[in-house]
Amino acid sequence: MQQTYEQFRNDLADSIRSIPGEMRNVSVQRVPKLNGVSYYGLTILGEGENISPAIYLEPYYEMYRAGMPLETIADLILKEHESHALPIPMKPLTAFSEVRDRIRYRVINYELNREFLRDIPFRRVLDLAVVLYYTVNLGISETATVFVRRETVRRWGVSEEDLFSLAESTTPVADPPCVCPLKRILSEFGFEEDSPDEPGDVPLWIITNERRTFGSACMFYPKVLAKAADAIRADLFLLPSSIHEVLVTPDIGNLSREELERMVREINATQVKRTEVLSDHVYSYRRGERALTLL
Repeated sequence: MQQTYEQFRNDLADSIRSIPGEMRNVSVQRVPKLNGVSYYGLTILGEGENISPAIYLEPYYEMYRAGMPLETIADLILKEHESHALPIPMKPLTAFSEVRDRIRYRVINYELNREFLRDIPFRRVLDLAVVLYYTVNLGISETATVFVRRETVRRWGVSEEDLFSLAESTTPVADPPCVCPLKRILSEFGFEEDSPDEPGDVPLWIITNERRTFGSACMFYPKVLAKAADAIRADLFLLPSSIHEVLVTPDIGNLSREELERMVREINATQVKRTEVLSDHVYSYRRGERALTLL
């Protein structure tokens, strides 16, 4: 008889501890993610280590349910941990001077994250929350992101206002905006960039950043929407397709609010991970007023 998920987590941790080798501190914790989603993550700390990436256990439980022995899964997880091991022990960044140049902002859904936002400094904008994070270098090419919490702000001895002001200046520089036709982005994933438009096709552009990560924040960069509207010579509809990008189409009277919101809901339901959904609502940017509002 197979174990429950809780039994699997506990026995897996014990199995990893029993593998011969150096002493290991193995723990399993529930890791809250965005939009009300949470996963269970296993961390392994060897001697002299105090930071280790969490290894999420849901995929491994599916392997176990498909018949893979627990001991084999334990070996796989230990190999995954070793493949991501840091070359030197890392210490947490605690002093504000260590992180001030790494402070950034991003946007998440407000209603879906009300519980999460209890401990997080944020600014409410439309149906979204602007939150702060900082980056931590884990190695030559790996970077982790850490949300700024109110407890951290108190420890740093700075004000939330100063942090948000700092993020407004650092974020556009660290993650420059990218506004380009959707087809150009799709071409990066193997689609034909120069395929001709079909009659009735809706012209779509994408707003993101050069890293294609947390790029929906770019719609709040200074002058990004104004330049896009001026280039298109029209008001804009913004479709929040995920936390990483926003789709833009000109408001020329050919699309209704119902059609646009149906498009957004369909994308969120079929194409976007639950943790990466930004909003089911559509935004309107009025070129003459330089104003972004909920449609």
